[in-house]
Amino acid sequence: MLATGKQIIVLALMKRRQPLLPHDRVVDMPKRLHFWGDTTSVTYPPPTKDITTDYLIIGGGIAGLMTAYFLRRHTNAPVTLIEKNTIGSGATGYSAGMLTSEPEQASWHTLTTIYGIPLTRAYFNKQRTVMSILRRLSDKITHPESQDLLLLAQTRASHPDSRKEIHSRKQISSPVDTLNSHQVATELNSPHIQSVLRVGKHLSVNPLALAHTLARQLHKRGVCIFERTPYLDHSKNQARTPHGIIRFKHLILTRGAYEHSPLLRNFLTTIAVTTPLSNTILKRLQLHDHDMFIDDAARSFHYGKITGDNRLLVGFGDIQTETVSYPTPVYRPHVTNIKRFLKLTFPHTPLTVDQAWTAPYALTKTPIPLVKSSRGVLTINGGGTQLASAVAAEYGVSLLLKHPHPLAALFE
Repeated sequence: MLATGKQIIVLALMKRRQPLLPHDRVVDMPKRLHFWGDTTSVTYPPPTKDITTDYLIIGGGIAGLMTAYFLRRHTNAPVTLIEKNTIGSGATGYSAGMLTSEPEQASWHTLTTIYGIPLTRAYFNKQRTVMSILRRLSDKITHPESQDLLLLAQTRASHPDSRKEIHSRKQISSPVDTLNSHQVATELNSPHIQSVLRVGKHLSVNPLALAHTLARQLHKRGVCIFERTPYLDHSKNQARTPHGIIRFKHLILTRGAYEHSPLLRNFLTTIAVTTPLSNTILKRLQLHDHDMFIDDAARSFHYGKITGDNRLLVGFGDIQTETVSYPTPVYRPHVTNIKRFLKLTFPHTPLTVDQAWTAPYALTKTPIPLVKSSRGVLTINGGGTQLASAVAAEYGVSLLLKHPHPLAALFE
């Protein structure tokens, strides 16, 4: 999710995104620490002099970090990563931390139609491989939790193409299980939910802790990391920052939220967390097994999970915006929508929203991220989800190193 929102089953979800509503409905967030942790301190100070490197990566989100990781796996050449704020301070750190292999911009059926079954299967398998890598890299510190992902529907008719989608999932070997009425009741105790697809195990993490853990491990492996170091521009093989010049052989731009590019569209999603829930309440709601969920309603989509401290996290959003500021204030209509969703889904258990934040994320105008290499500059555009961004990073590194890659036909 950036991976912050996940769109599932029908490509028509893209049409439901609305323009940003009037500014007076966007209000400043309370001055408090980042929900996932404190990001005010600088762990990797800016450079104090001009430096030289082989590979210069711009951006400390999941795409930039995983680009550094895959470079370090294949080469010992100098790698430098710069971040204009702090590691994970963009869409990565403000996401819900739901690492799923679900496609962001199209259903699996749509992808099989466009790219064919073998290539789509390879894309799905690569995302699962990347998920395993992230689990291994973060296991000792962030304690990632393997959880079932449930695709929810208010009515059995909410997913008009569900038969085609289920068939396509089976063709690419994606786990899918249609639950009967008894199973639906035992997975989520809600009169609001009528239909559920269970689509295998996925990963729930603290996304900010994940980003910081990756950075620490990369730093130990010799990757030079500089925070509070904005990239201003470059000419030939020199990048300019407020702290000096960085000479490079290859430049990697990871473009996502807060970027203004004709290849990207910026969206807003809002995430709210309740006050901590007791084990008794979790069991009553059938949430004690910590499943993640996505609700594909007729006019919206919600997504959620149980956090490590037993809060119910729910995200919602499909607002497209042309101007994204930093940090993004809370979009109050989203919070109202989330509260309505909680009341409708769990009518017999009042739930109190404790904190909410609105985060931007960027998507390309294609069903998959765009990865382009030209004149020594590699650009990775808008992964949407963290796993898709990591897959794009791996492919981008293969372009830089001129290595064959099983997804070359997909990205080209």
